Amino acid sequence: MNDDINFSDLFALTKITSDSVVEKFGGIINSSFFDAANILGGLKLSGLIDFGTTLGSQNPIVITQGGKELLQQVSARANDPFDKLDMSILNQLSNGKKSANDVTTSINVAHKDMTFHLYKLLMQGYISAEFRNGILNIMLTEKGFMQAKNGIPASVTPQVRNEPQMDKNTMPPQPQSSPSTIKQEPAAQKIQPITNATAPLQNDIKIPELHMDVQGQQQSTQTAAPMTNNPDISLVPSKSTTSKLPYILVIIAIVFLVVVIMMRFNIINI
Repeated sequence: MNDDINFSDLFALTKITSDSVVEKFGGIINSSFFDAANILGGLKLSGLIDFGTTLGSQNPIVITQGGKELLQQVSARANDPFDKLDMSILNQLSNGKKSANDVTTSINVAHKDMTFHLYKLLMQGYISAEFRNGILNIMLTEKGFMQAKNGIPASVTPQVRNEPQMDKNTMPPQPQSSPSTIKQEPAAQKIQPITNATAPLQNDIKIPELHMDVQGQQQSTQTAAPMTNNPDISLVPSKSTTSKLPYILVIIAIVFLVVVIMMRFNIINI
């Protein structure tokens, strides 16, 4: 098999069926008769097809043994997982590349390897391809566009995420309950010192209140006791009353003199 096979030849080879003829192959690939003849001529030179000859009828297209082996090989590799080269191809297509030759030149990969990866992306739904006037155009599908933006899928990583899941399924139920009980015990131990710490605070708060009440009762009893137990308080004059007594006598004398004078001059009669 020729190692220089390209994706355009492979895509044209997949369009050939047992009923394909040279005269109608252009309509199958949306190209003119001359463009289809050029593509079939390239496949003929690569040894992938052959032409049957029948007198007075159309010329059938026959896939050779080399062409069948190529189709079997690419079909087997179409199920390979998505890899970094596939990601590079999608990035090139998302940047505007439309043909397999442009992608091959930008990535600098052998034509045969590029052909296998493009066919894999086609079969897995990341790209689509079609002939227009003898030229194969490659386009991203929605799946391919989203994959180019998101990067390599997580399923490509070799069984890293499956191992923890197997450990969780094989773990016995008892070790799962024991960590929860171990975690709950420190929480209970932390709560108990807090409740014990609040007890002395409450005792300290209650003690001053009792002292204040006792002192208030003692003061009220001390102030009320002299009023009831000392009957001589009303009879003994205080210092304030003794100091004001001369002034009161002077005022009374003055009032008496005024009354006498007014009686003398007959201002008032008594």
